[in-house]
Amino acid sequence: ECKCEVLIVFTYEPHIRFCAHANVDRKELLKIIEWAAANIFAIARKHKLPVIDLNRTCNPFNKDHYASGSAIEPNEVNGGFTTKLALTALYDFEWSNEQNRASKIYYGQNDDGDGIHVQLNTEDVGKDYYKLKLQIHPFQKQKK
Repeated sequence: ECKCEVLIVFTYEPHIRFCAHANVDRKELLKIIEWAAANIFAIARKHKLPVIDLNRTCNPFNKDHYASGSAIEPNEVNGGFTTKLALTALYDFEWSNEQNRASKIYYGQNDDGDGIHVQLNTEDVGKDYYKLKLQIHPFQKQKK
């Protein structure tokens, strides 16, 4: 039984050029990400913990979201946004109400203008993650 204050961080999708360099089809990568999301979100629900979802934060088609010359490392702008997500989750989450609290997911896109989003971590989120991911970051041409 989890009795500690843990903030789970679900990692981001690498920049699209990673797929080309690693000879990986993005559709297959998204299937793996969906499987991982379903399992990570289920663990968070079971223990009533918050999750930072960087997968719905970084845009895999925007190289300005990644470090120069890297398809997998975020840059300082995204690092700052990740820090804001963590601070929001740490401040917003009901840590002291362990019995009645529910798991929440915190995410945000740098270029959507809406900033940080918070949603309850329901079973549907993990099941429909592929669809959620494609709504936010559909297949598109690489930016810049």
